[in-house]
Amino acid sequence: MIPGCSIQRQALGRNNKVNALTLVKQAALFSIKVAMHQDISADDLDFLDDHQKGYIRMLGKDVNSPYNPPPFVPKQDKAKWQRAKKIVKKHWKRYKDPYAIVTFLYHDQFGGRIKKRKSK
Repeated sequence: MIPGCSIQRQALGRNNKVNALTLVKQAALFSIKVAMHQDISADDLDFLDDHQKGYIRMLGKDVNSPYNPPPFVPKQDKAKWQRAKKIVKKHWKRYKDPYAIVTFLYHDQFGGRIKKRKSK
């Protein structure tokens, strides 16, 4: 156990056995809280190509953008995108690039896939 780590202490059961599911849930929530306090921009998203980063910038701050979710989100992952957007929506106006944070949560926290562009 890491000294001073409240996440691990809370996950310990009666016999000092780690409840793995509790530990994973708390770690995921911690990561989401960290992401919510960072001002991530589209340029910080290394898993996107330049065209996709431009698309995120184009979405701007409009929470009800008609181009949401972006075309690089597969149809089967639409629920993951909406879940990430719902988390960020509570603090939407606080961010200069809220869709970048939605994309970060969608990809890194919820395991959302990014469709590769077809080269012409």
